[in-house]
Amino acid sequence: MDKAEFVAKQLHHLAPGRRAKDVVSAVRMIDNFRTVNPSPAFIQGELTKTLSRNAPFTQLEFIEQAVAKLSTRS
Repeated sequence: MDKAEFVAKQLHHLAPGRRAKDVVSAVRMIDNFRTVNPSPAFIQGELTKTLSRNAPFTQLEFIEQAVAKLSTRS
């Protein structure tokens, strides 16, 4: 299990009703964007270019927790 899958399992409760593979995909996107700029606002802006603003993956709480958990798994 890679770090995106591990973090996605921990955050799946923040995206109820979403498939596990969608959560993993979102965490991978967040991981890629955080290497450019770890700011949650920057990541949110990048995510909303391809995902709905209403998606749980584009909410600051989800992004902040993903960044924090990805940082500790690096």
